[in-house]
Amino acid sequence: MNDIDIEQESLFPFNWKILGAFIITAAFILLLASIGLILKVFLVTSLTTLGLVIITTRYGLKIDIENRTYTVYTWLIGLKIGKPESFRYIEKFYINQVKEGGTYSAGHGLSSTITNTVYKAYMKLDTGEKIHLDTHRVEDILKSKLRDYKHLMQTLYRPYQEEEI
Repeated sequence: MNDIDIEQESLFPFNWKILGAFIITAAFILLLASIGLILKVFLVTSLTTLGLVIITTRYGLKIDIENRTYTVYTWLIGLKIGKPESFRYIEKFYINQVKEGGTYSAGHGLSSTITNTVYKAYMKLDTGEKIHLDTHRVEDILKSKLRDYKHLMQTLYRPYQEEEI
C-alpha cells in the first residue's frame, strides 16, 4: 500500500448541506413545470449539480508513502484538486484542543453564544509544515485514530522518535 487517503471535513457547514438538499428537491419539482424541454433540462441539470457540489465537497489529505509526498486537496464531484508537496520524514504527531463558537441572534435583541470543544490531530514534517490529519469531538477516539495513522506511516518517522499518544 503506497497511498493513505484521509477524508476530512466538509467544505460547507451542515445548514448549507440542507440548502443543497432543498436545491436538488426544487430541481426535481421543476420536472413537473410546463416550460420548454431545453430550459427544463438546463435548469434541472444545473440545480442538481449545484446541490451535489454543496452536499459532497470536502477536504482531504493524500500521503504517498513510497514517493514521500502529501497532497492537501479539495474533493469536488470526484476530482481531487490539490498540488503534491514533498518531504523527507515526519517529525511528530500531536493533538490540539480547539474551542469553536459563535453568537446566534433570534431577533429583538435576543442572542446566545454557543461554544464547542473539538480536537484536531496534526503531523509536523521536516519542512516545518503542520498538516491537519483529522478532527473529532471525543479526544480518546481521535487518539485511537492517530495511533492507526502512525502505524500506517511508520516508515516515514524520524528514526529516533519516541512520542506517546
